[in-house]
Amino acid sequence: MQRIDDYNRIQSFLTKSLSDIIFSVITLMIYTFIMVSYHLGIFGIFFLGSALYVGWVMLFKKRRELDYNFFSSRPLIKIYPMY
Repeated sequence: MQRIDDYNRIQSFLTKSLSDIIFSVITLMIYTFIMVSYHLGIFGIFFLGSALYVGWVMLFKKRRELDYNFFSSRPLIKIYPMY
């Protein structure tokens, strides 16, 4: 059962996460080229906003991992003994 869950997690990473990362990097490179060719001041604002966004995501990444571990360790159905 654990192998099926591991397989699903790997498949989810390879299909969703990896494609999102590739798309984001390509988009970032295109916007960077456009901003640099247009005006360096606008590129500076864009770069600052991108850096703030990356910092914000990294700040809450640990919290997401803690929530995932907490909820995955809890059983889906609680069994109460009958007295």
